[in-house]
Amino acid sequence: MHEYTYQAMVYDILPTKNEKVYLRYENRYDRYYDDEKNTVILNESEDAIWDTNRHLHIGEVCTQLPKEMARFKKENRMARMEDERGQAEREGQRVNISTRQLSSALSDYTKYVHTINLLSKHLRLSSECLEKSNQYKLQDIANLEQNLVCNFDEEHNQVSMRECIKDLHHKLSIPTTGSEERMRLLLL
Repeated sequence: MHEYTYQAMVYDILPTKNEKVYLRYENRYDRYYDDEKNTVILNESEDAIWDTNRHLHIGEVCTQLPKEMARFKKENRMARMEDERGQAEREGQRVNISTRQLSSALSDYTKYVHTINLLSKHLRLSSECLEKSNQYKLQDIANLEQNLVCNFDEEHNQVSMRECIKDLHHKLSIPTTGSEERMRLLLL
C-alpha cells in the first residue's frame, strides 16, 4: 500500500540508490553544474531538514519548506542582503552596501550557502514527489488498494469484490500505470 510520508514518497517514486536521490535541476547558488551537487544524500544525522520532515505527510512538508525558507531569509544577514540586491536589480536600481554591512553578511555566508542548498534540494525533492504522484495518479491507485484490502471506500461504504476487480482491471489497462504499481496491485 502506498504511504504518503515524505520519506516513503521519496523512496517509492524517485530514483534512489543507497540513501541517495538523483536530481536534475538548476540551482542559482551552485555556479558550477556537477552531478555530485545534484545528488541528495538522505541522512538524518547530517541533514536536519530530512530528519525533521521525513515522517510528515508530503502535503505538510510542501507547506512547511517554503515557510522555513522565508524564515531563514528573514533571519540570515547574507540572505537578506541577497534578497535586497535582487529586488533592487528587478527595479533597475543599485544597492549601496557599506563595508560594515558586507562584513556582517559575510559572517553568515557559510551557513547561508549550506542552508539554501539544503532547502532548495528539499523543495525540489518534495515538488518532484507531488509531480510524480500526480503523473502516476497515485491517489487513484491508493484508493483502489484501500478498497481491495478493506472492502470499504474512503466514505466507509462497503465495496464489492466485483467492483474492486473491475477497477483493478481498469487500472491495469491504463498505460500511465507504472509496472511497480501494477505489481503492487496484483500482489494485493
